[in-house]
Formats: sequence, structure tokens, C-alpha cells
Amino acid sequence: MFSKKPKQKNININPLMVIMSPRDFKITWYWLDKIDFLDKLIIKYHLHHIAHGIAMDFFLKHREYTHFLIVTDDVIVTPSHIIQLIKDYLQYKYPVISCYCNWEWTNDWCNITDKDMRKTQVFSPYQYSFYKIKELLGLVDQGKISYPLKRVFFVGLPCTLIERWVVEKIGFRPYKYIFDSALGVQARRGIMFDLQFCIDCANNNIPIYVDLRCLLVHMGNTRRYINLKGKKPRVDFVRRKRSLGSVLNLV
Repeated sequence: MFSKKPKQKNININPLMVIMSPRDFKITWYWLDKIDFLDKLIIKYHLHHIAHGIAMDFFLKHREYTHFLIVTDDVIVTPSHIIQLIKDYLQYKYPVISCYCNWEWTNDWCNITDKDMRKTQVFSPYQYSFYKIKELLGLVDQGKISYPLKRVFFVGLPCTLIERWVVEKIGFRPYKYIFDSALGVQARRGIMFDLQFCIDCANNNIPIYVDLRCLLVHMGNTRRYINLKGKKPRVDFVRRKRSLGSVLNLV
């Protein structure tokens, strides 16, 4: 006699995956396309501050989404990374949970720090006191830091799950504006949104946690691959093909 299959439990989480993408790396999109269990908002070829404005406007209007999942287009993030962040949230309910990554290829930094960056006028990556990956691995092995989830002051938002109320409270602002033609067009543009977000979280007593199991591959300094000249900005909404519940196997 066969037993009845139990009903699937209510997951009570519905993230919107937001990808602000000025580049076209086939390696990145190979993996992003496999994440077919979340709705995606893909913002192509916009200046960063404009892309953030579009993303915020869409997210705030669509209250069916419980979380803002920001993913950059210059890291390798797989479905397993996304699933782990969601499982972390379901277990711990932390308002901000993130993957992390290498900074670039000329050093062995990863993009997290415990240093309070509110006390520094930032103009160089050397000011952050980033962890070295080999140092971090040693501290984990020695049990000297919290594992698998570690609270940090700063993470560079390569793949970060953020509760709705956090987005509503502090949003996304640039740390500063600059005027240049580095992206192929002369423009005044906002930069360092990740730093300002972390500062705003600290000012509002919102903790940020990183899952140390979720180390992503970052392609480093890829600014030379960004050229917005002649490219038509667009916004694509991609509906999920599978339910999140079926992927998490929650019953």
C-alpha cells in the first residue's frame, strides 16, 4: 500500500533576481541561464545609477517579491550558490546574506572586510583591509572565525540576498559621482554602490552575513570590456520556468 505524498510546505520567500549587466560574458550567462527557478529582471547597457533606479522602481512596485537578489555579470554564480543563500535565509532569517569572491587576479584578496569604512574617505581598494583568501581559509580551519556564516562590515555584493524591508528602508545609493568616458560614453555616473549600501546598513544596525562556503569566481578588472557607445539600453523580464519549492525539495 502506497503512502500519500505529503503536501509541499509554504516556503514564504519569493526573491526577484536582478542582474545589472553592461557586459556580455558568455561564461557568466551560461550559468545565469540555468537559474530558471526565480523571476529575473535583466537591465542591459545602462549606467550603474540608472540601472539601480530602474531595479528599485520595479521591485518596490511589485510587492509579491520578498527579497531583492542582486547578481553582477562578472562572476560565476551557479544555481547551487543561489539555493544555498535561500536555505541560509530560511534557517537564520538574516536580512542580508551574500556570497563573496576574489577581488581580482593580481592579489589574493577576497571582497570582504571587518573594517568600519565609515571612518575612511575611500579612494583606493588598499584602504579596505580585505581578507586574503589563504588567510581566511586558515582562520576557518583554526576555528578562529564564525563558520559557515560570518558577519562582515563590507561585501562587494556579487550575489546578495536582501530582504524587502531593507531595500525599502535604505535603497541603493552611489558612494560618489564621477564624470568620465571609461564606459565608452562621456557621462556623470554613480559608483561604489556596494560600499554605500554597507555603510547604510551599518548606520541602521542591519547586519550583513557572508556564507563562506559560497566563494565565487570574479573575472577581475573587466572595465575594458564595457563599451556602451552605440548600444541600445533595454530591460528584460524573464519569468521562471520552475517553482522554487521544487528546486529546494521542501515537502
